[in-house]
Amino acid sequence: MHYRREPSYEEFTSCGVDFCNGTIDDTRCCLGHYFNKVASIPQLWKSLSEVARKAASNSNPLKILISMTREIYFPEPVRSTYYALLFFCILRIIVIIICLSILVLPHFSSNRKRKSRVNWIMRKIYLVNERGGQAKQAPLILLNAGVMIVFWQLLESLLSLVYIFLVFFSLKNHNFELRRPLRPWSCAISWCQFNCCWAMTWTSLCLRAQQRNRAFISPFYFNTFFSFIQVGITIVTAAFIWMLSDGGNQLMTRGSEVFEQIQNSSLDWEKYNAEFSITSISYDTKALNEKLVKGYVALLRRSFLFAQAMNDLLYRIRIDDFFWAGVMILTCILYTFAVLGLLRSIADEISCKKSKVTIGLVRVRPGEDIDQVHWPNRVDADGNSQTSLRRGFNYLALHSFAVILSIICVFVVEILLGVKAEEWLWGGPNHWPAGNWLILVSGTFSAIASCFQCWRLYVDFDIILPYGRSTSVSGASTPDSTQSTISLTSTEPVKTRKSIEKVECGTLSSNFLSPKSLFFKKVAPK
Repeated sequence: MHYRREPSYEEFTSCGVDFCNGTIDDTRCCLGHYFNKVASIPQLWKSLSEVARKAASNSNPLKILISMTREIYFPEPVRSTYYALLFFCILRIIVIIICLSILVLPHFSSNRKRKSRVNWIMRKIYLVNERGGQAKQAPLILLNAGVMIVFWQLLESLLSLVYIFLVFFSLKNHNFELRRPLRPWSCAISWCQFNCCWAMTWTSLCLRAQQRNRAFISPFYFNTFFSFIQVGITIVTAAFIWMLSDGGNQLMTRGSEVFEQIQNSSLDWEKYNAEFSITSISYDTKALNEKLVKGYVALLRRSFLFAQAMNDLLYRIRIDDFFWAGVMILTCILYTFAVLGLLRSIADEISCKKSKVTIGLVRVRPGEDIDQVHWPNRVDADGNSQTSLRRGFNYLALHSFAVILSIICVFVVEILLGVKAEEWLWGGPNHWPAGNWLILVSGTFSAIASCFQCWRLYVDFDIILPYGRSTSVSGASTPDSTQSTISLTSTEPVKTRKSIEKVECGTLSSNFLSPKSLFFKKVAPK
């Protein structure tokens, strides 16, 4: 959408009517003719031509334009709008309480394992790799992926609360200057949603890579790549937030100037109409008429600036929306690929009724000895362990479905926001809040998926790593593994062969989906 240059006074008065000698109806006719001539003026200003033609004689068409402006940009919301905002606000508060309870309550628990789940974000440990009969140590830094998912969801919920309050105040304020652009906040919300989904995708791909081929790629470079992707997305998001904020502020400033000019021109019209109705054409009426026309020229100039600001903001909004749509669909593809592979492997193991299973989700009951459940990295095909394994499999399938559904929902919303950007940005009683509702709905799906992860942390599901049926594979589990807590939660190197064998049979707690492969770099033997 491109706009012409600003109109001049000579262009405006060149429609064949002498303003200084004409009547008010001639002025109205010329105004409507010029607005039909300038086809690139935005929707609001095009409507003035109809107002000028249809307005009754001696009436002020600018008063009608003011009422139209207020109806389009400041519609009176129905009562159900406030109820819907209250619902989303309460929902976000509940999510915030859940996230805070997951992060804070374990610190007051007497259970060391429960406390160790959330009392660190990054930790330096020593992992062991055996090659040629020799054990080599590698000092690595592990990221607490489970806590990071809860953290991003907490941040997203806080931003959503701010967004809800901004929507509420924008419904109450009938002034362009008092309004603030909402798109930068929606961009920040999309960034938090991506970080939640990316953390789940990251850890799921790590598990998938461990299961398929442990020597396929160095885990160190694997995680470095994922880290750079997240940092790059963060930098791009910061640039988008700045561009959307700048474009939104310019649009609000131009809109305020145009609305102010409409009010001033309306007053000039009233003065001219009152003077012309009681006197004949004189020097005073000619001066008022010329002032009125110059006011219209100023109105058109400001409307062009407003249209240019609108065009620039539309361009930035569409780039932002389509960028997030592409990022989300790629994240969905990667996550679906990893999770379906894990679910298929777990289902295959469960179907082996007479054999031991080597991968799955098991909930450790309070007071139960984890050595008896997971030793030697197998779960019996019969009994309580198998039942718990099936429940864990069902939970993983449900959780994965919720995550995929949330990513698809965000993708669809971003596509709609980009395609309908012009219509929703111009607004209207029926279209103006549509984009706001879609953003809040997509955030709700993302919050539900993250709450599944929060519940998974709380009930403490354990993932048994798919090391295979051979116990000769050496490796290390994450520090939250109960079996290897003593050897891996400290910063002291692992030195004995007994410790290495102990690590081989470790499990991976679900709240830290990242296995040793997250930052495990193989060390060549000397």
